[in-house]
Amino acid sequence: MRVRVQLFGAMRELAGGRDAHFTLSDGACLQDLLDGMQKRFPELMVRLRPSLDTGYVAALVDGRNAVLAEGMKTALGDGSTVVFVPPAAGG
Repeated sequence: MRVRVQLFGAMRELAGGRDAHFTLSDGACLQDLLDGMQKRFPELMVRLRPSLDTGYVAALVDGRNAVLAEGMKTALGDGSTVVFVPPAAGG
């Protein structure tokens, strides 16, 4: 199955672009995607993994925060979009 990843800010720069596509086995979950990202983008994952673990960066799977679903076990489907959202500041 095919999954689209969207990255913003410094994450986009470390991955060399805003969008990336991954082919995963049927029944894959968010953790499987992260494992694939580790192989393709090791420099990005050095920063992204700890940020996901602490909640500094949110992972949205098809528009829903993975923390509110099943965390790293959140199921992905063919055509799923996973967006990694960095914190926003403003005022």
